[in-house]
Amino acid sequence: EALWAATSIPVNILNIDKKFLEYLDVDKNGRIRTDEVKYAVRWLFNVLKDYSHISEETDILCLDSINIGIPEGKILKETAKIVLSNLNEKDNPDTITLAQVRNLQGIMASSTANGDGIITPEGTDEVELSELINLIMKTIGSSTDASGKPGINGTQAAEFFKEAVLYLEWLEKGKIPRCEDKTEVMVWGNETPSAFNTLKNIEKKMDEFFVQCAITKFDGRVKNSLQLTQKELDETDFTNSMSILDRLKAAPLAEVNSEGILLLEGYVNSAFMDAVENLKNGVLVKIYGENIKQLTQKQWEEVKNVFSAYRAYMESKKGAKVEGTEESVLAKYTQGDFKNRLNTLVQKDLAVAEKISHIQDIEKLILYQRFLTEFANNSASFANVYNPEIRSIFEAGTLVIDGRKITFTILTTDRNEHKKAARNSNVYLMYLDITS
Repeated sequence: EALWAATSIPVNILNIDKKFLEYLDVDKNGRIRTDEVKYAVRWLFNVLKDYSHISEETDILCLDSINIGIPEGKILKETAKIVLSNLNEKDNPDTITLAQVRNLQGIMASSTANGDGIITPEGTDEVELSELINLIMKTIGSSTDASGKPGINGTQAAEFFKEAVLYLEWLEKGKIPRCEDKTEVMVWGNETPSAFNTLKNIEKKMDEFFVQCAITKFDGRVKNSLQLTQKELDETDFTNSMSILDRLKAAPLAEVNSEGILLLEGYVNSAFMDAVENLKNGVLVKIYGENIKQLTQKQWEEVKNVFSAYRAYMESKKGAKVEGTEESVLAKYTQGDFKNRLNTLVQKDLAVAEKISHIQDIEKLILYQRFLTEFANNSASFANVYNPEIRSIFEAGTLVIDGRKITFTILTTDRNEHKKAARNSNVYLMYLDITS
């Protein structure tokens, strides 16, 4: 190191490939030291068996130059071949360029197996599997493949099959056997779902009405408090239909009374009139007959109790994520070998992960072959600094000022610290702040 021109160089002042500097700066402290350069040289000379291209400073790597006599070299060569294969490079199968390695998006986009464990609909020639992947993305969600395309991973596939099985089991509990008209769950047979929905549409408002009646029986003043105050009447815009409708929805279902009786043929809040009428014709008549004209809280609780088993069934629903998919489709996928076939695709994709991870090592090898000699001529020696035909990596650009062209310009990030050393240099220095 005593003979090196520079024993420590800040990376942020160097005009050279930034990725090369990242690889060179092993401890990531923002400076390249002599030991890091020596380590890079040892690594380069270890993984190559032909050193002739190093002095050429080329970014074209001959695969035959790689030392496959060591495990790392063998992996690097195999990885390079994967890159070329995925890019469908047939013209020059024995060389790989820096541009090809850096086209990672293209590499991944050209490959059905790219090591990320995500499979896309385009990643299989089997139409049924492609349709299944699309269905999983629609119901469970998707992940972005290394190619940038949407796909699914193993976790999402497993969740789909779990949801599908649970949903099918839940559906089975709600089915009515062919020889029967109803079950404990489907208490009114096939009419149970529509009747229950009719009840649900007005249930909250009905419960609210009977509670209001109960508290009115306890204290008659509550009835008056449910009416509009004079102030509210004065502030109401009776020309604003939306405002009036909102007020009606907040008002009681019917006239609150201490007896706790809903007169089905009496006044009913117009915002809920249709819902009450549907409840009467679709549910109450079937339970209490055509002549029912009023409903007590006790009767209302009896009505709700009729559907208690169906309510519990609905609340126990499983596999809601796949609910919109036809039962026959879910049955086909869960009863066949689709789960294993998908898992095979995922495992096939993951199998190349280790080799794909070595793509960066190929990039590092090409960058070292291309730039390590140049870097040495700017650190171990200053050959490039004193060669007027070559731009040194220290030179940030060219300064043109007062009719003069000055090529030796260097970036400094801390002028005050730099000036402390410059005072002992016996040369004139000019500092410039560069603005747009």
